Amino acid sequence: MTRLDEYIRWIGNFDFEQYPFREADALVLCVVSYFDLKPVFDACPEGQLPKICDCLPMIEAGEAKIRITGGDMGNGAIFEAAARSKRFGQLLMSDYEDILRTEPALQFAAVTFHDKGRFSFLAYRGTDATLAGWKEDFMLSFTKTEAQEMAQTYAEKVFAEGGGPDWYIGGHSKGGNQALYAACTLSDENLASLTKAYLLDGPGFCSEVLDVGLIQRIDGKAVRVIPCFDVVGKLFEPKISDTRIVNSYREGFSQHSLASWLVDCGALSLAEKTDPEADWIADAMNGWVEDIDQEDRQPFIEELFDALGAGTDNLDDLDLKAMEKALLKLSRSSRSTKKTLAALPARMIVGDAFDEVLEKPERRNFLEWLKDSSLAHGLLLAVGGILIFFASEHLLDIAAALLVTVIAALYIFLTVRRLKNTGWDREGQSGRIYMSIVLLGMCASIFFKEGASFVLGSAVTGTLFLIAAYSCGEKTAREKDDKVLRVLYGAEAFFCFLFGLAFLVIPESTIYAYSMSIGAIMLIDGVLRLLRIAWKRRKRS
Repeated sequence: MTRLDEYIRWIGNFDFEQYPFREADALVLCVVSYFDLKPVFDACPEGQLPKICDCLPMIEAGEAKIRITGGDMGNGAIFEAAARSKRFGQLLMSDYEDILRTEPALQFAAVTFHDKGRFSFLAYRGTDATLAGWKEDFMLSFTKTEAQEMAQTYAEKVFAEGGGPDWYIGGHSKGGNQALYAACTLSDENLASLTKAYLLDGPGFCSEVLDVGLIQRIDGKAVRVIPCFDVVGKLFEPKISDTRIVNSYREGFSQHSLASWLVDCGALSLAEKTDPEADWIADAMNGWVEDIDQEDRQPFIEELFDALGAGTDNLDDLDLKAMEKALLKLSRSSRSTKKTLAALPARMIVGDAFDEVLEKPERRNFLEWLKDSSLAHGLLLAVGGILIFFASEHLLDIAAALLVTVIAALYIFLTVRRLKNTGWDREGQSGRIYMSIVLLGMCASIFFKEGASFVLGSAVTGTLFLIAAYSCGEKTAREKDDKVLRVLYGAEAFFCFLFGLAFLVIPESTIYAYSMSIGAIMLIDGVLRLLRIAWKRRKRS
């Protein structure tokens, strides 16, 4: 197994007549497309096409600018090795386009490489470091993007100009999505000329936006390549028959970097399966996106990137100060946006475990009634107040132990059921197995470690009260018509905030007296709500 720069030095003295085009060559050309090639095209005499070797002066002067998030990661060494080699250095470059626009968001870049009389390779650049580029990635979830349409127009134009006779299309990351779209939408005549499409760890199509059946047009000509730790390529995962898993010399998310992929004598160095942890993350991300209603996706993405843009227009410059500005702006975003962002941690932790519990409509309807019904709120507050007021001083310990035990038992049950349904595939369900072990450890700590239940119970209870305070504060601001309800919400927000802070700091010796006061206030609040409902119904009758 070798790295791409080592592969170039190994084969660099042999042109494409001696050793025809191979898979590793597609990776190299896609790396070259990540660099700003405009200075080379500008310096080329009119009527001529520059070669990759013409980039050498720019490289040697340290002026080769890479357009990729996360820094070089080895791309520079690949670019220089390609420019110095006979195999790649003599390739002609044409039709270079590099367009960046903030509003509406657009980032598109492509270039075509030619070995005259043998092949032409259309390479689409992936996501760069600009917010506009990343915003377009998220836009794939709710619309066909302008960059996709430009990719299709670009391909038809280059095919019409002539080249080949072998035609290749390729791209990495978002460039892989554009290569997929361009290939799928080629005219019948140009599709017949296409030799191969290389889709390198790029997302697919959202079925609610584009017809995924288009992929069948190129399935026999497409090679989809993903790393072992694959997350990006699993988003709206395209169903390509020839999907290969490539080894990388990096770990974790860094395997998305094209420069980290390994080859073996010009072919890909293949692995047997993807990393279970990456599968877990990808499943959670896909589930999170699917949970967002189609009509809510656009405003969510607009507000998210508008907030990020308050601090910087480049992700590489997203430091702590920029994050503070973004979070401040997000705090003033719409309720649906904040709800969507808050749903991601829960989805990452529990995945679709609770979706399985709530798969029956009547269960969902019951929980929605609990969430939205004023009668349910009043009853829960009154009953909860009675339980707290008359229970023993060990209520917090019992509640914490009961809560963790129920969650652990439910999660372990669902994990075992999922394992059974997948033929006891432990690696594929490793994320859920790890979470089950964590929950078991928490249960053991609560039952056998002195003071653990109090620490956990007070932390969970305090956090829940602070969340409730924020929720009640939002309801107070939204309530315009019912003054009584507005006063109740305001009082709840005030007391929940005080309770939350106190639970996080009070010593165990004072918890009994403190719980008594909370129980009394909850009981009074619940009774007032029930009286209000009864009064309203009496007036209507």
